[in-house]
Amino acid sequence: MKTLRQNILHNGSYKVVALIVSLVLWLTMQGHRDNVLSKDLEMQILLSPNLAITNPIPQSIKLEVTGPRLALKKISERTEPFTVDLGQARPGKQIVKLTKDSLNLPLGAKVISIQPQEFLAIIVPVSTKMKETDHDQN
Repeated sequence: MKTLRQNILHNGSYKVVALIVSLVLWLTMQGHRDNVLSKDLEMQILLSPNLAITNPIPQSIKLEVTGPRLALKKISERTEPFTVDLGQARPGKQIVKLTKDSLNLPLGAKVISIQPQEFLAIIVPVSTKMKETDHDQN
């Protein structure tokens, strides 16, 4: 049976090379800085058909993301809008907070900020007469 010392020294040169390689990789990653991307995204509101928003709301958001270059490239090529789901909303004034939950970010990408972070939505029920009037005008 081998002693503990023999087990540690067995293939010692491989272990030393592995240690040096891992230290070099660790030091390289310590000096690695993520890039930052700023992108404007169109905002899309999903709302129940019998409700409408009566006040002006932002049409787009400004998104700042940090991460590896490849992840940021995927985000910069993206064309789909930032979706806000208000399908379960009820009539009245509501502050809508914009979160990163509706974003499908690539691995390694992190949201730094979303501007605006929130907006006011005044939601009212749409009467059938309004729908018919709008339909007749079109």
